[in-house]
Amino acid sequence: MQARLLTVLFVVFIFNTILFAVNGLGLVSDILFLTIASVTGFILVIFSKLIKEILLNKKYLPFLLFHILNLLYYLFFEFGDLESLKYLLARITVFSIISLHISYCATYFKTNFFKNLYLFILGLGVISLIFWPITFSTRYYGVFTNPNALGSIMSIGFAIKLILFYEGRKKDLLELFLFFCLVLLSGSRISLFAILLVYIFKFGISLRLIATIGFSIIFLYFSLDFFGKESGVNRLISQDIFANRILTFEYAYKTFKSKWLTGYGLANYAYINQDLISVEHEGIGIGAHNGYLALLVQYGLLFASSFFIIFFISLFSVFSFVKSNWDNKHIQFFSFIIIFTLLNGFVETMITGINDFQTCMFWLAFGYLYSQAYQWKRDLI
Repeated sequence: MQARLLTVLFVVFIFNTILFAVNGLGLVSDILFLTIASVTGFILVIFSKLIKEILLNKKYLPFLLFHILNLLYYLFFEFGDLESLKYLLARITVFSIISLHISYCATYFKTNFFKNLYLFILGLGVISLIFWPITFSTRYYGVFTNPNALGSIMSIGFAIKLILFYEGRKKDLLELFLFFCLVLLSGSRISLFAILLVYIFKFGISLRLIATIGFSIIFLYFSLDFFGKESGVNRLISQDIFANRILTFEYAYKTFKSKWLTGYGLANYAYINQDLISVEHEGIGIGAHNGYLALLVQYGLLFASSFFIIFFISLFSVFSFVKSNWDNKHIQFFSFIIIFTLLNGFVETMITGINDFQTCMFWLAFGYLYSQAYQWKRDLI
């Protein structure tokens, strides 16, 4: 009964992060998240042994250290701030759900979870094409609130199919082509790169890969007009990849410098100080589009440095495990999620968010691989 309840909570939580990006469902998603957080808190109070067995377990040590870091920051700089307290509790909820599911729902996690997630993503892609006509004059949104969300979610759907379930059937090829077209129409550069990354993870770097890339470039070159002026390929060719991010990086850095020691607070995890924007750049809509600068802005130099030290030491442990266990398909998929998100963090506020699908998939991959690496190292001793 306990495992079944945790499974339901986890599935609703992950699917809800996708619903959060669907146009018109933001409020519903917020209510669902608060419900999930409340039920998770209730479970931890009723079954208090879970706190010791799971949340304080060394195989989830990075999560525990992040909680301590957030708590110390809150106590030192923001004690009594309600919004920052909400962020602190929400972060605890996310990491708790992930840890509990990995430990208590391993069977479902390794069998049906990715099948269900894949069908859900595929369904949203098909619904987008049926009910939201393609407009080639601009970037395609589908059912989502922005094209970057469409690109990110569909590229992960592509990865699930190719890495975990690809059998070479015509149906598989059709579904992969559907995901590819949706990513291309979204105009998301990093999601287009993710498609290439998935291919490398699946087949490695070979003559086959080079031939496929060459064929794709030729095909896309002669179909640029068809995919629209704002499609991903057109955007790559017509402008520098980071041209529209330079101002974002500049003002994120200025925001960090203005409060470099203490940061702007836990609740400001994707923040640009609008007062620092010059008159000539007003109205452009400059936002936070770099996860690493966002952490510096959020925590300040001291606490952000502590976060990065914990984070990258843990990643080193994960990559050592991955290198020795690469043949496992789930390890390949989770490794893709980690690398994709780390790269995406240079152009989007990944890692810091709460209810974002790719961010939550990243922490799921991170938690799973770290817990497996911890057990693997113990078995070697």
